[in-house]
Amino acid sequence: MILFTTADGKNRIVTFLLVCGIFCLSGLCNGMIAVGAGFTFLETVANPYTTVLGHPDYASSRINLAQSFNAIGWILGPLLGGKFTLAAAGAATNDRLYVPYLVVAGIIAVMAGH
Repeated sequence: MILFTTADGKNRIVTFLLVCGIFCLSGLCNGMIAVGAGFTFLETVANPYTTVLGHPDYASSRINLAQSFNAIGWILGPLLGGKFTLAAAGAATNDRLYVPYLVVAGIIAVMAGH
């Protein structure tokens, strides 16, 4: 810190920005680790569940089909999510932000009922 400050203190902003950059980078890395861990746990739990859903001879086909929807979801997810969550051009509010959450809650409720 002494390297970045002068006797009159004019360069303290450089030290501040460096410290903030380090904390922001660590926050970004921690967030990426959390997302990656979530994906890992999801795949770890979903694969055995997928294998017991039907006839054992077709278990690998079901896993491949399920994982192919992951790739489609990466492409279509942001596009469809943007339609739901983002307001039309020129609008000041996002009044429809709750709609995707209601859809997911409805899907979970239907799945829990069966």
